[in-house]
Amino acid sequence: FQFRPAGGAWGPSELVDSSPACSGSQMLPEIALDGAGNAYVVWRESHNLSTPPDITYLRVRSPGGTGGARETRTSGFAVNGIALSVTGDGTVHVVYERPGDLYHISKPSGGSWSAPYQFVTAANSQSAPDLAVDGDTLYVVWTDGRSGNDDIYSIMRSNAGVWSLEEQV
Repeated sequence: FQFRPAGGAWGPSELVDSSPACSGSQMLPEIALDGAGNAYVVWRESHNLSTPPDITYLRVRSPGGTGGARETRTSGFAVNGIALSVTGDGTVHVVYERPGDLYHISKPSGGSWSAPYQFVTAANSQSAPDLAVDGDTLYVVWTDGRSGNDDIYSIMRSNAGVWSLEEQV
């Protein structure tokens, strides 16, 4: 992780995580910022070959320089693609792929993680999720194999937490 304040110079590289809790690999990092300057990182973490990878989350830096506590979300399944964003109200959103299915979890500022929500239920494989925010509205896109071909689909989650119907792009 490297940080550069507005108008400033790049700081030294910093190790995001060296937890002894991870004896395997850490992969697929994603980073997002909120409007207050907090940086958040999420990644896939494998402990060994006999257990599925976890999703690990960390607030890396807040204005003034310190990070937060490392948090691991055990999915119980292999986690592949991961995407991260923060809405205007400070809620951290993560979408991730479990074999062929896509899920969403969120954590309000100062709150707890939500239960996983499977926002796509179509048959066949969904993969490679990505997300963006506009204020408090969440937009998700992914690769979808429901037609027998790989197509791009999208869905929106309103600031009230209501998911739209998915659409082929």
